[in-house]
Amino acid sequence: MVATGLAAIINYPGQKVQTKVINKFAPAAFFITATMLASGVFVGILGQGEPSILTEMSEVLLNLLPAALAKHLHLIMGLLSAPLGLVFGGDAYLYGVLPLCVQVGSQYGISAESMGLAMVIGKNVAMIGSPVFASTYMAIGLADVELKDYLKFAFVPLWVTSIIMVFSGVLLGIIGL
Repeated sequence: MVATGLAAIINYPGQKVQTKVINKFAPAAFFITATMLASGVFVGILGQGEPSILTEMSEVLLNLLPAALAKHLHLIMGLLSAPLGLVFGGDAYLYGVLPLCVQVGSQYGISAESMGLAMVIGKNVAMIGSPVFASTYMAIGLADVELKDYLKFAFVPLWVTSIIMVFSGVLLGIIGL
């Protein structure tokens, strides 16, 4: 990214020309990098201080969840990870939702590993249909299908597949109970 930035400065003097070239050939490259850096800063801010923002947010969730359900939060989140994965982008899900769920789950004896595995297994299936990934647009473009039609067709099979994968992880002992 640094080399691309330098090449743009050297080869295209002036911000307007640089912006035009970047928007023509790689519009998402700089924005994704900025998002990744901002996510890292955001997670750092959430976890710092005493009490941290993450701790306070988890306390609110702890008060909302019935104890009987909270001890199975990793499985609940694993089952909901495909629809959540379609709604949230990868960064928001992994840097925002996952740490919060790990924090809440730790209060009920759920290991961070079990929470992470349950949530990521289901989320990975949703990446196939998520409108925030370029590969989805490439696939629907090649198939000459509209995104809304693809999501109508693919949502239920993607969700069922993610549920099967989460339950397989439990049966194989990958995800702890």
